[in-house]
Amino acid sequence: MKSLNSNGLSFFLFAVFAYSLYPLIMILGAGKTGAVFFVFLSQLFATLSGFAFYYLYNLRRKVHSDFMSSLPALTNEHWLFVGIVGLCCAVTNIFFIFAASMMNRAGVVVIYDTWPIIAMLLTPVVIQKSWFRIKKRHLFMSLPMLAGIGLIAWGDQTTGLPGSAESMSGYNTNIVAYAGILLALMGSATLALFNVMRIQVSNYLEQTMPLVQGRPVLLAIVSETVCRSAAIPFAMLFLVLFPEPRSDTVIEGVGWAFALGAGVLFLGNSAYVLAMLRATSPSMHLLWYLVPVFAVFWLWACGLGTITLPVIAGAAIVILSNVYLELNRRKDDFARRNNAD
Repeated sequence: MKSLNSNGLSFFLFAVFAYSLYPLIMILGAGKTGAVFFVFLSQLFATLSGFAFYYLYNLRRKVHSDFMSSLPALTNEHWLFVGIVGLCCAVTNIFFIFAASMMNRAGVVVIYDTWPIIAMLLTPVVIQKSWFRIKKRHLFMSLPMLAGIGLIAWGDQTTGLPGSAESMSGYNTNIVAYAGILLALMGSATLALFNVMRIQVSNYLEQTMPLVQGRPVLLAIVSETVCRSAAIPFAMLFLVLFPEPRSDTVIEGVGWAFALGAGVLFLGNSAYVLAMLRATSPSMHLLWYLVPVFAVFWLWACGLGTITLPVIAGAAIVILSNVYLELNRRKDDFARRNNAD
């Protein structure tokens, strides 16, 4: 049991490390290929990685069934969820890139980290379809989160938001920065919706695919592959709607897209799932809130983000709010299980 727990911790730390590199790779890669094309490439590589690992898993486990043949069993409602997940998957990446071009990138990372709180508000509506499961203290704890975002906005020294020394020099600069904050919030909301609805998609796949029943690792691989595949048509649509000029550094950008798609989006998420399967204590999940801390550090170390006192204070408020809500959620789950017993 001890080895299982240590393995779980190793997988989880890898997932934390992988996702902390997401902002850095996204910014570097999008600068080489263009934002929309980079999102398309990264989703494509994530999907291809999913298929590759699926067939490798089949070879190792000697499973001779093709999950593609089970997809027709999904109903129209199931496909609607898959489509929404694909749209959110593509849009949230595009929002991040454009937001990072309009404001302090460290601030964008922290604002994106508000998604667990937004997911908490969305889950009862999307899955349980009831507002009454949202407790007042959960809504109350969203206020410090907004205060943290406000601190980041006030202290943004990259674009000159009100409160910084540059704010008096140009009104247009402030508008651009506020647009960046809005895009970051929209990206956080779509990321939250993606994570909430992906859970439902996994449930649908488990119900309709005998192949993955009783095989949680295979279920995670298939679910990830289906969701990433659904993002590709939307990414292609955005390529048509928002054409970008060709870049001379597109080959280098393809390398970054592969690193993001295969290394972060697929392997990072798979490592997270394996960690949850092998861990003996759910408290390990709190380590996930190290992601924005490391992400901001990587950006600062590469000269792509500015760490200011307001950014640090805002990040601390956002992360502590998430940790508090996570601990309270587990307390509620424990009390509910005891009452059921």
